[in-house]
Amino acid sequence: MNADALVATTRITPGTPAARGAAWLLQGQLAAWRILLPAVLAGEDPEALHQLRVCGRRLVAVLSVLEAAQVPQARPLRRRIGKLLRRCGPARDLDVQIAVLESAFSADTLPVLLGFLRILRWRRIAAQLNLLRLFESTDTHTLFVALDGLGAQPPREQGTRALGSVARDLARRGQRQVNRAARRLDEAFSLGQCHALRIETRKLRYLAELLESLSGMPLTDDLRRLQRLQSLLGRINDARHLIPAFEIAASRLQGRSSASALRVMRRVVERQRKLLQDARGKLRAARVAVEWDTRRWNKPRARL
Repeated sequence: MNADALVATTRITPGTPAARGAAWLLQGQLAAWRILLPAVLAGEDPEALHQLRVCGRRLVAVLSVLEAAQVPQARPLRRRIGKLLRRCGPARDLDVQIAVLESAFSADTLPVLLGFLRILRWRRIAAQLNLLRLFESTDTHTLFVALDGLGAQPPREQGTRALGSVARDLARRGQRQVNRAARRLDEAFSLGQCHALRIETRKLRYLAELLESLSGMPLTDDLRRLQRLQSLLGRINDARHLIPAFEIAASRLQGRSSASALRVMRRVVERQRKLLQDARGKLRAARVAVEWDTRRWNKPRARL
């Protein structure tokens, strides 16, 4: 259930008390999480894990609103969700590595990589077992019991701030963080700087979705720009992890496998380097779009 659907269902408005409105939004994201979880536990669809992590980041955004509304439980719960999502990262990284190897080359060159693919798939099975232990653990169970309780019984209002006012201030702060991270990009567009910008862009995107729902005014262009930027930075981040992983694999193949297997693996590495260089070039060309114009949201802010 997305923010728009829940706003329509519960008649959340910008004037709704912040703690109560965010608790209703929390219910919607928890429902979406539970819809996605069975497919993740089955381990048959890599996209399910990706979508679950997206849902988790939306949970983080809603908990940020509750935290700003001075609900004391929100901050520790937000941190626990963040830790849970990070622990899902290794399985997702393996999904990306497997997909890259399976799709990058034609059928006649792929067989030489079957040995390495087999290793990755075994690692993914091990990661799946870790995911099962993670989601079935007492810590995860108590986390979602606490989240359910927070969503089902909204806390007493902490002050008189409205949901729209809190969301607006969070979005303004998010814009400043994106601008700051963008200004820190040097001419080399280092991987660490791109990763920092990616994190801030991702946070702002999910807050922007909430802002759009509450204001009733379309932020389609703004959201599209955020999504494009997030996608570009995501490709850079993927290459950041894929290149060293594939370089290690190529070094292990040397002297153990056929020359063709080593040659193909080196082509995988070079392809990722080219994609990284291309993504950095596009990011450099889009520098104006990266430097966020805070005036673009003046109308939604006034409405809120």
